[in-house]
Amino acid sequence: MTNPIDNPLVDQLVTFIQHDLPGLPDGEYRLKVSQRIDDSEGNTISDGSLENSYSFAVLGDRFQIKKPTDVYTVFPAANATGEFSTALPHVVFSNPKFPWTRFPTLKAPEAPPTGIGTKNNLPTWLTVLLFDEDDVAENSGLVIPPAAATIGDLFPRSVLATSTLGEREGKSDYSYFHRATKIEGLEIGESTDVPIQVLDLPLELFWKIAPTMLDLELLAHVRRVSLRNKPTIPGVSDIGEPVGDFSIVFGNRLPQA
Repeated sequence: MTNPIDNPLVDQLVTFIQHDLPGLPDGEYRLKVSQRIDDSEGNTISDGSLENSYSFAVLGDRFQIKKPTDVYTVFPAANATGEFSTALPHVVFSNPKFPWTRFPTLKAPEAPPTGIGTKNNLPTWLTVLLFDEDDVAENSGLVIPPAAATIGDLFPRSVLATSTLGEREGKSDYSYFHRATKIEGLEIGESTDVPIQVLDLPLELFWKIAPTMLDLELLAHVRRVSLRNKPTIPGVSDIGEPVGDFSIVFGNRLPQA
């Protein structure tokens, strides 16, 4: 019998971490600095305050994953066979902060200052949607493979004539910009002709399978794993790095047996 102590697989490391929050979420910011000079008694001796402002942006993915290498692996793998009915499908990202670079709520969740941890669960803006043959059978016209589109197709046709966003009873289908009355809301580097992929779902099916906000608080975490005996991947498992951090995003449905 093999002694488990002599098994190299036992001498490994994995740490589960609740989340890894970015210093600033993706978005545009404006920094304003002012200075006023007072004497020792608190009287102002300057001719008004000196002010300056600076605009900057934290850029990140929103409608597409620009670098395919950011996806480290997926489970189950494409065309894999096996018993997966007891395992939630998930995606592993090489960026440990990626699930929290944005938020799925209208307002930013309460997050601690940079460098200070929190025990609160914070929702991820990502999820994994799982569909099966029953979903296709119950929803006529449902096409699972995503379709090629552009960011402009997320706007109603009343705003952008070339948009392919559907309409029903004079109202646009739901999308990220379906309430827009003009081209607005795009971030730096985004334009209406940027290619993306979209998935058209019946609203009833979406509400049936989409995770709740409480679900999203539990569907992502970080794993710190040993990189020994792992292939070297630039930026992920560089030579000499003993451990690596990865973020994992889960779906909320189990595959059919």
